[in-house]
Amino acid sequence: MVIKLTIEQILELTGLEEVDQDSIDFFNSCDFTYEKINDIDGELLKAIKFIDNDKRNTENGNLELWEKSWERNLLSNETTPFHYNSKNFTYVLDGEFIRFNDKDAEVNFFKFLSTCIYKKYFKNMDNVYEFGSGSGINLRNISDIFPNKNLYGLDFSQNAIKSLNNFSEKNSLKIKSSFFDIINPDNSMKIKSNSVVFTQFTLEQTSNKFHDFILFLLKNKPELCVHIEPMPELIEEKSVSDYLSRKFNYKRNYSNGLVPFLQSLERNGMIEILDLKRVKMKRSNGTECGNYLVWKVK
Repeated sequence: MVIKLTIEQILELTGLEEVDQDSIDFFNSCDFTYEKINDIDGELLKAIKFIDNDKRNTENGNLELWEKSWERNLLSNETTPFHYNSKNFTYVLDGEFIRFNDKDAEVNFFKFLSTCIYKKYFKNMDNVYEFGSGSGINLRNISDIFPNKNLYGLDFSQNAIKSLNNFSEKNSLKIKSSFFDIINPDNSMKIKSNSVVFTQFTLEQTSNKFHDFILFLLKNKPELCVHIEPMPELIEEKSVSDYLSRKFNYKRNYSNGLVPFLQSLERNGMIEILDLKRVKMKRSNGTECGNYLVWKVK
């Protein structure tokens, strides 16, 4: 039986409240049809085997992995990462196991989510800095929404930097890309006034070594900081699927400790957390990356 995700459902899944007509039109233009999976035990067994056999850890070989990944985008002049294909995964929507019919469903789901976040929090900013910008898929989206803003992409992969600069120059976009290592931040770098900083599926790759980057942000005092990342502390272990997601995120060191660290800064009066939400859509193998947190320096 084919089912279509509705706008009401996606708002419930993401915790979003403010959605404009353009975002609704984009949602309606996407194929979010799916079919429910009845063999839950089979899906859970596949997830357990995947997690038990998973050898990847963000501590080792991360630069080499991403250089190879972004090289493919550089050579093809594409900005969409090649590792996104919804046909390769099953998903969990608020506890239900499903299979999307369109290969771009996951990309479009997170484009809808991030676009709504950008429109809510970026609209009054002159400058947007994305740390961990990769090939520029997010900045390209932001450029479409806010063509007059100054956009900066920072990454530690030279192939990602080249890819984004080539795309920006070819399409006459106001995007500049340069080197930045989040684990070892360059404290001589200055963030311009009236700026928003954001990361999207980036801090997950730091193997918990994000503390110096947060201190860098505290020093530079951007107007807002936005993170769209895995946040395993938000997962309540009320189901086997959630238990496995938490286990997977801790095993891979995906943003473990980010939420408690920022909450400790808030308790000490250094920052204010404006928004914190768990998004109830994930890959069934445990990957849960779309949660979001917004904060500002006091």
